[in-house]
Amino acid sequence: PFRLKWAESISAWQFSMERRQIRKNSEFKSLKKYLHQQEIRGALSRQEAVSMIPPLFLGVEPHHRVLDLCAAPGSKTTQLLEAMNVNCPEPGLMPDTRGVIVANDLDFKRANLLTHQVQRIKVKNCLVMNMDAQYWPWLYNEENDEEVLQYDRILCDVPCTGDGTLRKNPVIWKTWKVTDGLAMHFRQAAILGRGLE
Repeated sequence: PFRLKWAESISAWQFSMERRQIRKNSEFKSLKKYLHQQEIRGALSRQEAVSMIPPLFLGVEPHHRVLDLCAAPGSKTTQLLEAMNVNCPEPGLMPDTRGVIVANDLDFKRANLLTHQVQRIKVKNCLVMNMDAQYWPWLYNEENDEEVLQYDRILCDVPCTGDGTLRKNPVIWKTWKVTDGLAMHFRQAAILGRGLE
């Protein structure tokens, strides 16, 4: 593996081989087992390098309130939590902070997967929600019910057609149509608009 120089703040590494090569080649059986064990104990998270970019730009700090509107399956949320809990004494034992991440996904099964991802890294400052992001509710301060709670950072990785994954999933070409992307535009814009409000 080689270190991603543009992501030094999060200690990101990349293999020069595809994930399926590690999965299917018997020579990598012990590596696969090791990676899996480390992921289960919360010591590492696996994700596409391009997925690491948006959380890096947010510049999350331990005291921030962060909203991740379309969070599942959870790789970006996990990265945000790791940034928020950067002074962790040991991987998997993240300390309490004043900040919080509210991670949401519309799909119940994906939100459940998100919950498991968050539990894997053993944090206490993440709340997982299951609702339509374009109708995200206003949350109010419990001490002053007229004061709307504001977020310091909002990640809005809206649903897409998945055509950006053609490199690793060429089967998508068989069913891909321009209209798929156009059909999602209204929903994407509505979620983005709600995040900006």
